[in-house]
Amino acid sequence: RLAPTRIMKQFIIVVFSILIGFFVPFIMKKVDGLRNLKWIYGSVGLFILCLVYVMGSVTNGSKLSFSILGLSFQPSEFVKILFVFFVSACLYQAANLKQIIIAGIFAAMHILILVLSRDLGSALIFFAVYVLLVFISSNKKRYLFAGILGAIVCSLVAYQLFSHVRTRVEIWISPWETIDTGGYQIAQSLFALSNGGWFGKGLFLGKPNTIPYVTEDFIFSAIVEEMGLVFGICIILICLSIFLIIMNSAVKMKDTFYTYVLMGVAILYIFQILLTIGGGTKFIPLTGVTLPLVSYGGSSVLATIITFFLINGCIAKNENKTTTISQKTENQMVYVSIFFVSVFLIMIVFTCIYVRGNEVNWSINSYNSRLEMLKEENERGTIYASGGEVLAITRQDADDDDYRSYPYGSMFSHIIGFESRGYMGVESIANYYLLHSHEALSSQISNAVYGRKNQGDSVYTTLNIDLQKTAYEALGDNNGAVVVTNSSTGEILAMVSKPDYNPNTILTDYEELVSKGENNESGSALFNRATQGSY
Repeated sequence: RLAPTRIMKQFIIVVFSILIGFFVPFIMKKVDGLRNLKWIYGSVGLFILCLVYVMGSVTNGSKLSFSILGLSFQPSEFVKILFVFFVSACLYQAANLKQIIIAGIFAAMHILILVLSRDLGSALIFFAVYVLLVFISSNKKRYLFAGILGAIVCSLVAYQLFSHVRTRVEIWISPWETIDTGGYQIAQSLFALSNGGWFGKGLFLGKPNTIPYVTEDFIFSAIVEEMGLVFGICIILICLSIFLIIMNSAVKMKDTFYTYVLMGVAILYIFQILLTIGGGTKFIPLTGVTLPLVSYGGSSVLATIITFFLINGCIAKNENKTTTISQKTENQMVYVSIFFVSVFLIMIVFTCIYVRGNEVNWSINSYNSRLEMLKEENERGTIYASGGEVLAITRQDADDDDYRSYPYGSMFSHIIGFESRGYMGVESIANYYLLHSHEALSSQISNAVYGRKNQGDSVYTTLNIDLQKTAYEALGDNNGAVVVTNSSTGEILAMVSKPDYNPNTILTDYEELVSKGENNESGSALFNRATQGSY
């Protein structure tokens, strides 16, 4: 959710970009010889990247932009377009070894400057565009395999040289173990995806601002939280459709230069989307690149809109002409298209399974601030004993504010726990169910209209009131624990730990209980000896 000033700024940039873009096809149709300017494309691109490296400002540890008259630009977004034109100009006549080497040298120089600027996401995009264009134009698989091997070697070197690369790999492997250090950002992104569910929370009902840099790097997660996974999948499918349309247009070009330009633009577009969405969903490590045409940022929007108009310009220069590309080249393009479609479909399946499969675990994570949103929507469900007795229930005070009531007080303090100063016991384990509602859709709509809360789901335990009371009284004033289980099923029938506390007064007693525990006065009443003790 953007501040009004940022919204207006982005809107102005979009309008300005479209106005500029309208001239692009007209200029391209009138100007001949674009294929002969490869040295200009390559030299200008390198000069701009060097300028950023020398004079650019540091953003999040990377030199990405510089300012002119108070306006900030990220030149690498525009150099990507120049790079596509340069590689296409090198390969359009004949993708022989000489042209491949020339393009490779300039590509390596672009990538090296980006690496020195610590803009590794853009460096990876440049590398992918070069390798795939060489593979398609040469019709030789060995160049593709050489590129993959080179990518592996470069990744290993980057892992050893850059600490933030190692951090991002560690975060990707296990964001939960590093949530206090580098994993907080991706964890909040996953919480947002989970909170949105299949159909979203609704416009302005999410908490996207809990994700650091959400408007640039994690805009997809913010959209899914409010609009749902189904909507997010539709965005991915739209992006895939645009990619396939560009690739299909490339096949129909008469001039192979424009064929390669369109292919390069298509790869540039879809690969950047893969890095952005894949990083935000933990499908691949984070790279910190923007989602084309969606993320906040003037340079990204302007470059993407110009790119789309460039596509129209290429088509306009080749209208009513017969294609001249070989069948082998067309087959290579099909292989690349199938690869990206397959990867995105795998990513969709992964995201759905991973996010929905971990929804329960994430709901009890203390870093998930979205739990408070569920409290506003749903009345926390009731916890019952095996005989139907109420062990925890939500009531309203004189001001109609919710509070949690525990009819049996200290007797079930450790096993049932509390939810007002963090979460413990069943209140923690069953938190997901207690905060979610399965009321009929009609009831939920009615509650929303009249400002009422939905009734949260109830949880039935295997606890036996009589056994719990007997164990509680038998332990008396002694410190220790009593656990009664059904040995044939593993059901917990009773669990008592002493010293105990009164969960009904936990809000007022909490600090005192913590202090006594730290000073070891008669043992810690918050310590559950039945599950945490070493008896």
